[in-house]
Amino acid sequence: MSRPAVIRAAGGTRIVLLLFSVAASLPGGLAVCLAGGAAAQSREGASPPVATAAPIVVDAAGGGHFASLREAMAAAPPGAHIHIRPGTYRESLTMDKPLHLAGVGESPGDVVIESRSGPCLRFDAEFGSLSRVTLRYRGFDLADCLLIVRGRLWVEDADLTSRTGSVISVLGEGTAPTVRRCRIHGGRDAGILVWRGAAGRYEDNDIFGNELAGIAVTAGGDPVAVGNRIHDNGGPGIEVFQGGRGRFERNEIFGNAQSGVSVKEGGDPALSENRIHGNREAGIWIHNAGRGRFERNHVFDNAMEGIDVSSGTPTLTGNRIYRNGKGDLVIRQEAAGRYEGNVEGVPE
Repeated sequence: MSRPAVIRAAGGTRIVLLLFSVAASLPGGLAVCLAGGAAAQSREGASPPVATAAPIVVDAAGGGHFASLREAMAAAPPGAHIHIRPGTYRESLTMDKPLHLAGVGESPGDVVIESRSGPCLRFDAEFGSLSRVTLRYRGFDLADCLLIVRGRLWVEDADLTSRTGSVISVLGEGTAPTVRRCRIHGGRDAGILVWRGAAGRYEDNDIFGNELAGIAVTAGGDPVAVGNRIHDNGGPGIEVFQGGRGRFERNEIFGNAQSGVSVKEGGDPALSENRIHGNREAGIWIHNAGRGRFERNHVFDNAMEGIDVSSGTPTLTGNRIYRNGKGDLVIRQEAAGRYEGNVEGVPE
């Protein structure tokens, strides 16, 4: 377990020595920024580290150390902080070492990263961060806007959209980003897709207007989603299937074109204290051998059933289910499971 730390330390030393050797050829002040970034590379954790040196500045108008984000990222050592001034950067980026990218405009819309070929950002590093930017994938080839294939990326206060694919795709055992206070919308597929054993925490996001599910979890994905608004998607608000898991707490799930929540094909999520309402089909639909634990959710005003258990073995405890168009709790003949303390009908 100690070997990676030794390798990182050695890499850091080599980088710093290189910086001192080429300082004369770098833009004014940049050698100091890069050396400071290298010193911070060993910092890990769920949240991004605090900058300890002047950041690298990227300015599309030419007023920073670089005009290109790709060039800045290539030159920066692991751990460097890169500040992005307002402008549109038409680039497809790969972060394959720990870096911290932050827009410095008044709002995320002031800094736009737009790609027409490949993801706006592919993250393949141990840790890193991205904040206060807009990411737009505008190409016609199948690609995700933000593709996270390993590590812990912290994404905060960003606006993301994709013409094809999912807006955010997270995959791989041990991949566990944190995504907070983002607008995730306009995806041709899901808003967020968590699969192939990936996890992560998704909190206080606005997830809407995607053609399929707001959040899709499959193939061993196991996210934690808390306090999100998941609405007006073309499929279910949340879809868990083919061995997906996950914990979903205190989300507002409404106005989706299909069910608020769909669980099928061995999906086994845990949902608690969510408000699931105003969806055009069932509030919660458990079918095709779906499983899961559903506790203390409020399920109301959905066009069809409140909770429809067509088949499968869920556990439902303490849910309030009322004012749904075709019945509140419907358990069909093929279904099994455990049902305790659920209250149907208009609350007093």
